[in-house]
Amino acid sequence: MWELARARFNHAYSLRLWDVGEHDEACRRAARCIDLLGFGRHARRGSTRGTAELVAALATKARYETELVHLEDAEDLYDQALRVCMLNDDDDKDAAAEAGLLINKADVQRRRAHLADAEVTLRWARNCIDSTTSPELQLGGWHNIYGIVCKDGGRYAEAREHYTTAMSFAHADDLDFEASLSHNLAGLAHVQRLFAEAEAPARDAVRLRQKVGSKQSGALAADLSVLGAILVGLDRLDEAELRLVEALAIWQHRYGDSHYEVAVNLHNLADLHARQGKTRQALDEFGKALRIKQQLLGRDHPELAAIHNNIGMLHAAEGRTAEAEVSLGTAISILSETLGPNHPFMSRCTHNREQLAMTNVGQPEC
Repeated sequence: MWELARARFNHAYSLRLWDVGEHDEACRRAARCIDLLGFGRHARRGSTRGTAELVAALATKARYETELVHLEDAEDLYDQALRVCMLNDDDDKDAAAEAGLLINKADVQRRRAHLADAEVTLRWARNCIDSTTSPELQLGGWHNIYGIVCKDGGRYAEAREHYTTAMSFAHADDLDFEASLSHNLAGLAHVQRLFAEAEAPARDAVRLRQKVGSKQSGALAADLSVLGAILVGLDRLDEAELRLVEALAIWQHRYGDSHYEVAVNLHNLADLHARQGKTRQALDEFGKALRIKQQLLGRDHPELAAIHNNIGMLHAAEGRTAEAEVSLGTAISILSETLGPNHPFMSRCTHNREQLAMTNVGQPEC
């Protein structure tokens, strides 16, 4: 009983530490909670004592690792939580908890660009949801994550269908979820280069998030980043730079200079500065974004292909044909191994390389 009380204290304290930005200590406290609750003892003995607390602690630690972009660790923690969850004798609670863990695990898998695995996990989650007495409570989140998986896979019509269905499950008072869906609809339009269509949902996401969150929240920063990228696409560069710089400052304040979202904003700022003719600054920002994402995601993640493509087209625009060929070739090689030959972005990169071969001239393109 004393160990359980200490575990609960460490879990609660961890959450408070995370909220004030003490991420390392929050992770340490969450790990201590898991140790006190004894994942190994539960797994060996089949005990159901304290399983709810252990599942919650593992899920909390997994969320931390996801936000820090330690994605392999996050997926492993969700797998541990799922194994503990299966010890629960309450079938309905077990199915709902299992579904929530699976949805989060699928999101981690798609962040790792393991899209096929994410879809398998989401189908498993759907089976769990359908076995509960109130499936509508989780279907919105399920459709939202499935929409992101489809978007990342280049299946844009399916992604829109999932986002639209998710919106039908949103409650009027759940502004945060509505903001997330608006964010995702904006991102979907952006990746299709439908910038005029993307602006309204992007601004809706920022407006809704400002109603419910801190000015320093990561969710708001992500919304500002998407809005900034869309404004770059619309060539409204002054406002775009304001939004992107604001988002970058929030991420740097929360996580330092080497976080994934810092790289995202550096990439967007590089595109902006390339359009302004600030080639040296743009190449420096692309390079920093590339180094951060390589460290966090590995050298063969498809998000790196976008940076290599943009670096290549910037070299092409400056007449550095050899450097452009290397960068575009790297982008295509990554995409061939990850998203495959039929992904829309592969078509764009291939087109860019063909244009380079014909003209030796190009323009930076996200």
